[in-house]
Parts: sequence; C-alpha cells; structure tokens
Amino acid sequence: MEKEYESERQLGRRLTECEADRGKIALRTGLHMIFCILMDIVSLGGIRAIRNFAVRPPNMGVVILDVVLTLVIGLYPLIHLRDTLAFYEYGIVFRKKVYFWSELGSVEWRTHTYGGIFTSVVMATNKRAFSVTYLKQPKKQYNRAYMKQ
Repeated sequence: MEKEYESERQLGRRLTECEADRGKIALRTGLHMIFCILMDIVSLGGIRAIRNFAVRPPNMGVVILDVVLTLVIGLYPLIHLRDTLAFYEYGIVFRKKVYFWSELGSVEWRTHTYGGIFTSVVMATNKRAFSVTYLKQPKKQYNRAYMKQ
C-alpha cells in the first residue's frame, strides 16, 4: 500500500477523474440478460416445450448449465462498476494501477461501433491500449486535463 501511495505521489497533481458509467453498464447488463434468457428458451425447446414441463420435464443438466451461463454472461458487464481512470500531471491511474506518461508515450483515441448501437472506446498509447468503454466521457476528461478546454 505504501509503494502504491508513493507512486501516486510521483504522478504529480491530480487533474481530473473518470468514474464508471453506471447507465451504460446497466443497459449492457440488461441487454446481455435478455439475450441470454432468449437463448435459454431456445435451448430448452421453445415456449411450447416450456409450457409442457409438467408432462415432459427437461434434463436438469441442461437447465443448470443454462442458469449458470445466463448468470455469468448476463452479469458480465457488472465487473466494470469499479473501473476508474484518474489523470495526473505525469501519468494516469487506471484500475488502481499507476502508469507514467514517460513510459506510455502519446495517446490516440479509437472508437469502434458494432451492431449500429454498441460503441467500444480505446485509449491507445505507444506501449499499451486501455479499454475505457465503460467510463464516463474519458476523451472529454482527457482533453479537459491536458488540452485546457
């Protein structure tokens, strides 16, 4: 803990910070869950087969596998609730790890839209790419910190 605190002190003054975008995470989680539930219905034989479970029950292995996969895949976006990105004079802190600009190099922003509605945002440097998709306005905060806008 002391080493982490010392590294943050070497970064200089904190300029701004991005927190997790809870709205985007909630939307993605909801969409993942809807997709998984639809896939569960298909894997169990459709609505008609589900209505006849009293007459012909499904294989419990399939049901357990469906429930586990639905929870894992459907709730996956929730891991991003703790994501943070703090901009400092001489570096950044991303997911509680310290990175210095002298090691990272210059920043390039990449935005990729897939499916027409989903957007992925990456802050790419010379050494590493950071997926900042689930953060609130990271590019705007970067510009506010370093471009004085």
